[in-house]
Amino acid sequence: MKIKKEYVVLGVIIVALALYLFLRKTDKTHYKLPESPLVEKSLVMRLVISRADSAIVLKRYDDLWKIQPQGYPADKGMTDKMLDAISKFTLTTLVSESRNYAHYDLTDDKKIGVEIFGGDDLLKKFDIGKMASTYRHTFVRLDDDHRVYQARGDIRRPFDLEVDKLRDKSVVKFDRETVTGITVASGEGSLLLNKTDASAVVTPPEPEDTVQTGPPPQWRTEDGRAGDEKVIDRIISTLAGLKCDGYIGGRTKDDFADPVCIITVECSERVSLSIFEKRDDNKHPAVSSQNDYPFLLPEWRVKQIMKKPEELVVKDPGK
Repeated sequence: MKIKKEYVVLGVIIVALALYLFLRKTDKTHYKLPESPLVEKSLVMRLVISRADSAIVLKRYDDLWKIQPQGYPADKGMTDKMLDAISKFTLTTLVSESRNYAHYDLTDDKKIGVEIFGGDDLLKKFDIGKMASTYRHTFVRLDDDHRVYQARGDIRRPFDLEVDKLRDKSVVKFDRETVTGITVASGEGSLLLNKTDASAVVTPPEPEDTVQTGPPPQWRTEDGRAGDEKVIDRIISTLAGLKCDGYIGGRTKDDFADPVCIITVECSERVSLSIFEKRDDNKHPAVSSQNDYPFLLPEWRVKQIMKKPEELVVKDPGK
């Protein structure tokens, strides 16, 4: 009888312990995440991205974002990723209430602070830490909330940028289909080539009265020499979407003179690129009529576009 009572008591203890563990476990998930309404991309007019020792301010001008106070145009792809991260910002889990931020890279020396404004109104503010071990979440803190949460996705990467990386690197841009002429000028001389539209040329009618069209457009010099189509098309293709390696701080376009090469393209507008003597790091300073700041081009890229006049024309097989 005594043994039976002991079994009953033991059974009650086991059930009570199991119930306690179950309730203790489920209680961990019985919390309410704070409200964090989604912010529409179109409402975002200003961003402040801060670190312990620096801050980047981005301001929107229609569809163009500029870095303040310098007024540098920002890379559209990078700002689009920021706006995408903001518009999808979603909390998924409460992680910690202990105020131990070092484990999450949310200390002042490691966190990235983000402030989102619509005009003068603060729409959202949060701090970004490191990614979680899932690699599908990021540790974050909300404004005026000491707790640490997980947010869905890699929130840190779009904002983990310095000014130089965030600047728009496009320095020459045009529609290659609108190009009608190109001039290359250097110490070797100057050469102008025009695209001649031969597609409309009609040959004399054949006996069957069939009409034949002429050859496709060709490049010709002013004295009638044929341009090397492959070389010229390669130059134009490279220039049409040219990006620089970076900008030259503390200098203006007026600080540069005596270019080693000037390339001018006639299209819907006149676009010019001036390239200067190579530096010790194998990069060429350059300026463009489409950009307000001097920049750097790597040597390998310059070799694609800086050609001697004789390289632009078809060689006479008799010479």
